[in-house]
Amino acid sequence: MSSSRVEAELRKRVAQQEVVADLGDRVLDTDDSSELLTAVSDAVRTALDADACRFFERLPHGDRAVCREANGWTDERAPTTVATESDGSLVGYTLQHQEPIVVDDLRAEDRFDSPDRLLEHGARSSLCVPVGPDDEPLGVLEAHTAAPQAFDEADAAVLRTIANVLATAFETTDSELLLDEKWTGKEQFLERSPVGITVVDTNGKMQFANQRAEEILGRSREEIGEFTHDDSRWGLIDTDGTTLSADDLPFNRVFDADESITDMEVGVHQPDGTRIWLSIDGTPLRSDGTLTGGVFALTDVTEQKRLENEFEEMLDRVTDAFYALDDEFRFTHVNDRAEELLQHSERELLGERLWDVFPEAADEAEVWDSFQTAMDTQEPTSYELYFDPLDFWVEANLYPSQSGVSVYFRDITAQKEREQELEQYRALTEAAQDVVVTIDEESTIRSVNPAVEDVFGYDRDALVGESLTTLMPDRLENGHFRALEQYLETGERTLEWEYVELPGLCADGSEIPLAVSFSEVEYERERFFTGILRDITERKAHERRMREERDLTNRIVETSPTGIITVGPDGSFERVNERAEEIMGYSGAELEELVGGTAGLDPVKPDGEQFSAEEIPTQRVLADGETIHDLEIGLLRADGERVWLSLSGTPLWDDGESSGAVFTFADITERKRMEADLRASEQKFRQVAENLEQVIWMSTPHKGEMLYVNPAYEEIWGRSCESLYRDPESFFDGIHPDDRDRVREALPKQPGGEYDETYRVVRPDGEVRWVRDRAVPIHDEDGDVYRIVGIASDITEQRTVERELRERERELSTLMSNVPGMVYRCRNERGWPMKFVSDGCEELTGYNPTALERDEVQWGTDIVAEQDQVELWEHIQTNIDDREPFSATYRIETAAGNSRWVKETGRAIFEDGAIEAIEGVVIDITERKEYQQRLEETNERLVRANERLERSNERLEKSNERLEHFAYATSHDLQEPLRMVSSYLRLIESRYGDVLDEEGEEFLEFAVDGADRMREMIDGLLTYSRIETQGQPLESVALNDVVDDVRTDLQLQFEESNAALTVADLPRVEGDPSQLRQLFQNLFDNAIEYSGDEPPTIDVSAERAGEMWVVSVSDRGIGIPADDTAVIFEVFERLHTIDEHEGTGIGLALCQRIVERHGGEIWVDSEPGEGSTFSVTLPAVTDDQP
Repeated sequence: MSSSRVEAELRKRVAQQEVVADLGDRVLDTDDSSELLTAVSDAVRTALDADACRFFERLPHGDRAVCREANGWTDERAPTTVATESDGSLVGYTLQHQEPIVVDDLRAEDRFDSPDRLLEHGARSSLCVPVGPDDEPLGVLEAHTAAPQAFDEADAAVLRTIANVLATAFETTDSELLLDEKWTGKEQFLERSPVGITVVDTNGKMQFANQRAEEILGRSREEIGEFTHDDSRWGLIDTDGTTLSADDLPFNRVFDADESITDMEVGVHQPDGTRIWLSIDGTPLRSDGTLTGGVFALTDVTEQKRLENEFEEMLDRVTDAFYALDDEFRFTHVNDRAEELLQHSERELLGERLWDVFPEAADEAEVWDSFQTAMDTQEPTSYELYFDPLDFWVEANLYPSQSGVSVYFRDITAQKEREQELEQYRALTEAAQDVVVTIDEESTIRSVNPAVEDVFGYDRDALVGESLTTLMPDRLENGHFRALEQYLETGERTLEWEYVELPGLCADGSEIPLAVSFSEVEYERERFFTGILRDITERKAHERRMREERDLTNRIVETSPTGIITVGPDGSFERVNERAEEIMGYSGAELEELVGGTAGLDPVKPDGEQFSAEEIPTQRVLADGETIHDLEIGLLRADGERVWLSLSGTPLWDDGESSGAVFTFADITERKRMEADLRASEQKFRQVAENLEQVIWMSTPHKGEMLYVNPAYEEIWGRSCESLYRDPESFFDGIHPDDRDRVREALPKQPGGEYDETYRVVRPDGEVRWVRDRAVPIHDEDGDVYRIVGIASDITEQRTVERELRERERELSTLMSNVPGMVYRCRNERGWPMKFVSDGCEELTGYNPTALERDEVQWGTDIVAEQDQVELWEHIQTNIDDREPFSATYRIETAAGNSRWVKETGRAIFEDGAIEAIEGVVIDITERKEYQQRLEETNERLVRANERLERSNERLEKSNERLEHFAYATSHDLQEPLRMVSSYLRLIESRYGDVLDEEGEEFLEFAVDGADRMREMIDGLLTYSRIETQGQPLESVALNDVVDDVRTDLQLQFEESNAALTVADLPRVEGDPSQLRQLFQNLFDNAIEYSGDEPPTIDVSAERAGEMWVVSVSDRGIGIPADDTAVIFEVFERLHTIDEHEGTGIGLALCQRIVERHGGEIWVDSEPGEGSTFSVTLPAVTDDQP
């Protein structure tokens, strides 16, 4: 720091101490709290050159702090009036940490949550210190300024000193700032009040709101404090939905009349637009007889209003019996239906107590309790009972209110009787083992008992509504309907319904023999048919089935491709098939000698753990009677090799006694090995996929289970990968509704390989992205599809360019279709004789259209300028021969002899291969050259847009090729064998270096050097593959700064090579600073490496080219042959050996990848021996005009 700056800093600190000393004197001279705080805030602003100062006092017995002083705010209002230690504000943060807080820039601040309120009032940097002791701080003192980085630690010390002066003043004076216990108790009461409380000053400004008011109004205290009583955002209306006038507002009614209001109902809007209803009580506040404000109590009556509305609507619709009672249970209303059921007229009942008219009702505990509960809880109740005095079942619903109860009731005796009958019928049918089914006259099943599930295999609920023919073979369907129709028409039966044997059709398509019995019933004036269907299959086929099953079992055991072993009750092997002997390596006799089932087989679990005695499969099946399925178990073969089995077992029973067990197993040793290989392969796949910017996914054939998706899914879809694993169908949730059905229809084709879809994705934040999703099937050894692997690319930018191109084309089409002119239809002859000419002809040529239609004037010879006639004829004929529309611009001569330019557009109309006519339009373009020029400019923009689209497509294709190449390379896991080679070479060097001769040491040095170069190539390749995935967003970058940084990075190379670097005035471009730095570093490295025998000379320049900058790096080195300029940008392409020039062959490929990511191109112009010029195009900054 210079001496002048040191002196200025000292003068500043001395001035600050003088301000603090002056403050101490002023504090001693006053005992007025207002003057004290004003003196403190003035001192803070003076000492720290602050724009504003605030003091928050911490209230006793709580964590709230209230703003007591706000000095310097331009709108005379501090941004926040109340803060708490836990609200995330700057004040709360300071109270929590009890130390000075320095904020350099509020815009970048993340330690607390609400810097935006300070920013709204012009603050940019802040300084905040606690006041008073650390264990019980008195408050917080703040300083703010509009400049960033305005405060340092020395300023914090000054503010802390001022805070100490303020704390001392609090301790030595009877300050009005410190609230007494009485007020604190009141404040706690207000905070805990179940009623919303607000305080409004005489200007209509909200000064206080308790927690309940925040909940009711849906706004925080700070937000409420920013509102006035008549703010339009409250949306105040009265009970009939009319907006309240100014005179009717609660605030004005209290202040204008200077009197209280009670139970005023108003509608208020919450922030989300929800309408709530409040009951408001308000009263004026006075101080020494002067009106200072008003306090209002808010009660949320929204639910009460809803119930009242529902009640009124219910009364309008009521058809049941209804009577109303007051709060002493006296009748106040009885409708006609109630008179009929109660057997008393309304005149007899009005004014009488319910319990006096019907004393039996008071004796019914259910009735008495229902009425008492309704009145006590003010909740609706109901009851059902048989009431002897009225001799019917009654269903009553009670709706209480503060003034009484309304009762709706009806006679449900008939319903109860039907319910009882139905319950008896259901009990019988539900318990029946035979199928009991009821059909209507249409043969539709109306009900069926659970036995249908056991007999036919159908779900009973699924059958209801289906035809009875569902349970019949197809051959019986027509006969059934004919017989039913005949019976309904004539009453004649074609079959004896009481008993008939017919085949039935099960859900699995099999037929079973049935004994069928039907009867006709009538219910509520409808005719039904109830039948009993008994399965008689078991009786007829039991012996045959047993015999067939026994024979089948023997054949299965002998020919099964799985091992089968039966064991006796003691666990010894009794029967072993040939496949079991082959898998285990034991003969049947040897296995039978292994008494105990698994002795000597050393069974282990998949994790290598031994089975406990209780877990041994034979023990679980024989002793515990358990059936096991697909248990993976490892056993020792006779040759000592471990074989892995998938084992299933079930116990065998004979008259309830265990007779042994049967075990089946398959050799899964090879599958276990393949699973291990698959896990290793998948791990390599994940390492590659995790670094790609495209979405890589893998699923089962129909996407029933998502097996893998890389993190790019979260970037593009905006949804977590975990959500897709949990619910693969959530994939469709992110697809635009207009594209969702199309994608769903395409998915079933996916296992066949026909899947390449482009659709939109709607992210949760509303952003729409375009995606191209392609997938291919993966087949197993049998040729069956068992996996689907896909890649989804974000093509939003490409689609945007395409959309812009289409929009330009549409604008051009619309413009041309509305151009006025002459529309015509003519014959294809030299004079173009007209069949039809529009009225525009006369304005265009001066000739009446009729003259051309009658051939009095011919277009081709009389109107078209003579010098253009031949060329026009040939041009149009050429297009007609090619069956193409034509367009021509030429001159005509009007009837007045004037020459005009016209443009004609038309096409030939063909019929049966011959020209029928020519149709077209001719417009006057003489005075529209300016328009034509604009049109040509538009076409040029369209061409440029199309070129950008083509470049984008080319870059995308190249990117995909490189990614595939990279995936192939990394799939061979280059790094691991390379590390092994390097390790063993170094091990040879350390252990056997002394015994190697000079040639051996040279060979070893070559090997180590080759391994190191290979590692550099792999590292370079990884960097190359991550250009897209790990790049930073493009921003405005000054290239001169980038080149200066690279010059610093390569300072050693420049000094060692004596290189000279000349840099012109370079522009700002849109780019990634880190990648541009790498670009120039590689180009400078190349210039130095290939400089030849002379010291390197490097020139950097730039030239504007439309929307891009062409930046060139030139050297005077050895140059590049013309035939090699195209291949030097390929990965690993080198023009020289390692001995001639070091390098990996990736540097220029990396440069090309960086430039392409920036939307540019790179090329080289070179002459061997003369040097090279590498040129790149980079996007100009948007607001940077050429």
